[in-house]
Amino acid sequence: SSAALCVCIPLFILVLSSCGQDNGPQEKAGNSDSASGSRSSNQESGIPSVKGVVSATDTADAQPVEVRIDSLTLAYRVRVGDVFSYKVTQHNRISEGKNGAEDNMVYYYTKRITSVIPDSAITMTMRFDRIVMNSIVPSRDSTGKMVYRSVRYNSADAADRKKANFMRFTALIGHEAIIKITPNGDVIDIQNVEPVAEKIIAAFQDSLTSDQKKIVTQEISVNVYAMIHRQEFLQMYPQKPLDSTRTWKANYDAPLAGIFPSENVVTYKLDRVINMKGRNVAEITATLKSNVREKKRSNNYGTIVLKSGNISGGSKHLVDLDKGFTILKKYMLSVDVEVVTTDNQTKQSLTTKQKTSSDITVELL
Repeated sequence: SSAALCVCIPLFILVLSSCGQDNGPQEKAGNSDSASGSRSSNQESGIPSVKGVVSATDTADAQPVEVRIDSLTLAYRVRVGDVFSYKVTQHNRISEGKNGAEDNMVYYYTKRITSVIPDSAITMTMRFDRIVMNSIVPSRDSTGKMVYRSVRYNSADAADRKKANFMRFTALIGHEAIIKITPNGDVIDIQNVEPVAEKIIAAFQDSLTSDQKKIVTQEISVNVYAMIHRQEFLQMYPQKPLDSTRTWKANYDAPLAGIFPSENVVTYKLDRVINMKGRNVAEITATLKSNVREKKRSNNYGTIVLKSGNISGGSKHLVDLDKGFTILKKYMLSVDVEVVTTDNQTKQSLTTKQKTSSDITVELL
């Protein structure tokens, strides 16, 4: 019989997500050489750090600042030796009829700026310090009844670190990948990911060819390091001085449900500038609008039609005006679709409704 047309609706979210109940590393970035916590102070190492200068918790005492809007520029203008440590909290949900799943994780990572070519490229190391996961996953028991099971992981737990099925997380801990980016935060190149890939491959005792190993390495580079790095930034910095509307836009294509071609527009607005512990910080809000260009798709197996679909999302940002680094980002995305699939051979149709949502908080520690 012909294969059924598969409807796969991705979450439009990252591989790693987080729950905010866990206590993060007690040592600040720049004061901890590894996930195990060996220390060397910034003074001893000669490495400056933004830690202690400003953090996401300093908004309570912030004061509004009057500035000339047309004189403001936003870009990632960090300096060699700067150290940034972030905590990301993410809650993902997906439901289809009575079935659903949740994915909650916390992860911490540290970046050290190692090279800066003005107006060209910035090189940094990126190291995951800790990852905590708690997911609710649906499955069927021996009678066919739908049941839900909890999957938990904590990189601080030695027993969890020994489990092969968690090596995709464990292999990241303490390892420093090298990332080169533009002043707008876009990734140019990622290196030194091979050791992570080797650990994951070894845990599953897979015998892969050299080309297959390169594919695994590329997947980790793109779907872990690049993706998590990129979510820290604005989708786009303003490309010219702001006018009286204080707004700018980012346009990009991303298929709804991974199937239907769509045009997406993110509109950013600079709400105000505040002073946080002596630093001028931009408060920015963003809203997402999406337009589906094609609501019917076909292949050799069947046809899928978008009966209804909606994407809504928005975010709030605190961005340091001097260096352009993110202090705080709160992000929400919701995708609600109803599709009808028709099998070419049997002519049978199936209607599927699915809702997904993601809430993400990125905090400078």
